[in-house]
Order: sequence, then C-alpha cells, then structure tokens
Amino acid sequence: MAKEKKSVAERARELISEAQQRRDPAIKRAAEEFANNADDVYAASIRFVNTEADTGITLARLAVDARDANKKARDRGHARTAYDTALKRLGALDQSEELETVHSKLRQLRKLLKSLGEEV
Repeated sequence: MAKEKKSVAERARELISEAQQRRDPAIKRAAEEFANNADDVYAASIRFVNTEADTGITLARLAVDARDANKKARDRGHARTAYDTALKRLGALDQSEELETVHSKLRQLRKLLKSLGEEV
C-alpha cells in the first residue's frame, strides 16, 4: 500500500491536533509556529516560480526582438533556463488554484521558446 504524500503544512496541522488532544501548550505552540512557517514557505515558493516565469517571458520577448544574433542566443538561453527552473520548482508544489496563473505563464513562455527554435 502506497503512502499518501502529505504536505509539510498538513503534517503540522496533524501535530496541532495531537497537541490539542494532549493539552500540552508547548507542543501546540511549536506545531502552530511550524504550520505557519510551512505556509509562508509554500507562498514564497509560488512567488518564486511566478517570478521565474515572468523573467523567462521578458527574456524570450527580448530574444524575439533582438537583431544581434549573440544577444538573441543569450536571451533565448536565459529564458530557457528560467523555464526549466520554474518547471523544476513547480514539481515540488502541491497543485492548487493559486498555480493556475503560473501554468498560464509557463504555457506562454513555452510558446515563445518554440518560436525561437527551442525544443520544449
């Protein structure tokens, strides 16, 4: 039987529940702080992936408009790196409605990269 993957925040909430049952205020405080920190890390991760997608789109647009071949190649390469980084980090996040904007941006970036000759 496969174990169900739980987020850090979900595990923290379980600890809070256990602490409440034990009525141990020190454990409860620590678990609440842990849950809050986990939520902050998750939100920061979403912002990071979103920023990578925005950066990649900007660089890809610069590459599309570049007249100099070296600048075009450099900007295309940086855009591809942003795309790959965003995809890698996105895989570590639980899928949620909050990520729909990120997915939309990544689809846009993928389209731009394809137009620049990248195989994505």
